[in-house]
Amino acid sequence: MQDPENPELLEIIRKAKVLAEKIREHPVSRRYVECLALMERDPEARDVHSRLVALGEEISAGRASGDGGPSSPAEFKLISEKLEATPLVKDFILSRCEYLDMLKRVLDRIRESA
Repeated sequence: MQDPENPELLEIIRKAKVLAEKIREHPVSRRYVECLALMERDPEARDVHSRLVALGEEISAGRASGDGGPSSPAEFKLISEKLEATPLVKDFILSRCEYLDMLKRVLDRIRESA
């Protein structure tokens, strides 16, 4: 195990903290955190999101088994309508995708430079 007082290790840790702060301050991160906070305070949006996730899992499982689409077209229509009526859910999903994409690009750049 390396010495935690190793100057090179301390410099890496310092730079990692700077990177973490830059990520937290980035507009994409701030938008995601704001949407997450709004989702946490909105039970209807959370319900729509969880139903959407469940529907996505059902569709994925159906595709894996060769079935295809959702078992209940009426449920699909209802969730689609609720999603249209709850823009926060779309904003949350989009902001999370952008946030995760940003993190992936940062990690890719770190990996490339190693």
